[in-house]
Amino acid sequence: YKSFVNIRVTLNDHFGFRNKMISYGGILKAKIFGTSPRQEKVIVGKENMMFYWIGPSRNSYFNDKLFESDTLGYFGEMIRKASNTAKLNKAHFFISLYPDKHSVYGDLFPLRYRLREMAELDREKQLEHFVSEEKINYVPQKQDLLDYRSEVDIPIYHNLDSHWNTVGAFRAYQNLIGSIREKVPEITQPLDLSDFDMVKNVEYSEGDLMDIMGVDNSFGFFKDTKIVLNPKAGQVTKFNTSTDASGAMIISNAEQDGKPSLLIIGDSFTFELLRFLPYHFSKIIFIRGIEIDKEMNETHQPDVVLYGIVERNLESF
Repeated sequence: YKSFVNIRVTLNDHFGFRNKMISYGGILKAKIFGTSPRQEKVIVGKENMMFYWIGPSRNSYFNDKLFESDTLGYFGEMIRKASNTAKLNKAHFFISLYPDKHSVYGDLFPLRYRLREMAELDREKQLEHFVSEEKINYVPQKQDLLDYRSEVDIPIYHNLDSHWNTVGAFRAYQNLIGSIREKVPEITQPLDLSDFDMVKNVEYSEGDLMDIMGVDNSFGFFKDTKIVLNPKAGQVTKFNTSTDASGAMIISNAEQDGKPSLLIIGDSFTFELLRFLPYHFSKIIFIRGIEIDKEMNETHQPDVVLYGIVERNLESF
């Protein structure tokens, strides 16, 4: 193995453009033939829409790996304990499942995958049944984002990245606040897109899927639309961000002093949500991860707990 690595290093040293040529070869393959140079990790769909395609994403798309029972095994027990712990601490617990890009832009998925028959039952349906039986607060997102996509003429997920964009996250944020307000009416109503000035960059060329695919897109062979929502004058609020000793991100909003606090346990889809959720809470504690430790509740004593992950991370349990 070391010899193989040394050979690669030597080739890179003596043939300076080797990596560039490999990257350009990948660009040609994707642009002309619509195939990814790393098909086991990234798929090229219609309109240059890239899809994350690692194992959990494939399982999520084809519904290949269901929970073994209606109780959802370890995952169900973790959610049940988290909900019960929140109740003991007089907090409200919510769970939300964020849709993968292929769930919202499935029509842009390559036909060869869409032709394969998929099981009707999936982990999301199993989760919905479980939270209904356990009477756990659940905030659905998939169907609303599908409907929202058809209503607006702007993208709600990135082309070149595996995440939703600011607009998609904003819609999910509205759903979250709307549901939380049913249990915690003292928090303010969700903001509207009209509260922001929308700035579009249609020449954006970055995204995690470019790196995963091994393609240098610095010359912008592939384009994306980056959208920024800048708060209008009446909505400008300064949030104070810090990190505590445990590594949790703390976001404080002095304008909401005396209002409830929110603890979020979630994955990378949370970051865009954090542009908007702090408008409604005195403090937000964000712990990145997909496992819930009951000590998180006891340490931070929040008024509201939100557990939110993307569909593919549900496959990790």
